[in-house]
Formats: sequence, structure tokens, C-alpha cells
Amino acid sequence: MGDLSHNVAHSNARFGLRFFILVPRMFPCQKERNPLNADGDIYADNPSIPTTYFNFTTYKNGESGVLAERIGNSLFKEFMIADSYRAAF
Repeated sequence: MGDLSHNVAHSNARFGLRFFILVPRMFPCQKERNPLNADGDIYADNPSIPTTYFNFTTYKNGESGVLAERIGNSLFKEFMIADSYRAAF
């Protein structure tokens, strides 16, 4: 996912926005870690790419406005989350 901005999600049964596993990497088809790296940094061979999610509005969802599990090097800017049943984020 290269860009997520200026979106609205509301009145969903469960989540406004949900990520299971989204770890953007320099080489997406290769493994994200190399335990045999000589420098000791297991992520050096396939570094993460910073991802920004910008200007998202979500409200009145059945469970959460945003649910994210493994999302890597992510930044959430200008999110407005309101009135979801269980949690905002």
C-alpha cells in the first residue's frame, strides 16, 4: 500500500480500518529478517520502509475505529476517531 489519505469509514459492523500484517520492506518478496547477518542486525538485509497514513476519519463502528497488529514502521497523522463501541485505536 503506497498511499492512504483523505478517507472516511463509518457504521461498519466491526472495524473502520484493519491491518493484519503490513510490514513494508525494501524487498517485499524476501524474508524480513536474516538471523545469520554478520553485523548482528537481523533486519539490515531487508530494511523497513516508512509508511504514513494521513487524514483518516472513522466513527460509529461496531468494535474499533482502527485495529492494527503487525504494521512495521508506520506513522498515523491527523486521524479522527470517534464513537466506536469498544475502542478508538
